[in-house]
Amino acid sequence: SRVTLSWFSTPEEKLLLAVCKKFLGQLSRESFEQFLAQPLDQIQFFKVCQKHRLVLFVNHVLVKVYPSYFNETSLNAFDREAKKYTFSHLKLASLALQIHRSFKKHGIVHAFLKGPVLAEQLFPENILRYSKDLDVLIRPEDLGEADRLVKDLSLIPKNGKSLIPKLAFS
Repeated sequence: SRVTLSWFSTPEEKLLLAVCKKFLGQLSRESFEQFLAQPLDQIQFFKVCQKHRLVLFVNHVLVKVYPSYFNETSLNAFDREAKKYTFSHLKLASLALQIHRSFKKHGIVHAFLKGPVLAEQLFPENILRYSKDLDVLIRPEDLGEADRLVKDLSLIPKNGKSLIPKLAFS
């Protein structure tokens, strides 16, 4: 029996699924181009890509490959978002490096989970998956010291909002 995902009901969602299938080699170029021939709300397509955090991926494998398919507004929107997410990803990677150096200097055993570290391992040539936070695994007995070290990094930008969210422990 075949599983059908009901949320792929709009042309925009169907195109996003087709982009993923083409990337994985599960859809021929001819079949994919049939999806491109269908009418589409480009603003809605962009929003669907944002919702699923696939703007960079779609920009890389669709928008840059088929730019004539998109109007100027959509091209600019994808380009702007791609730059924004890339810059944000680089800032997060820099933050991870600062935390790593501080923890290493003070002997705190740690491992980064997900985030820029995993993205770099999976997609070393292109940032296709982006993160909004860092997840760091540390020993329970190092929590107090880790909290102090993160606070000592003084990662408070001009707007006064800390780049380090409140630590949550379970």
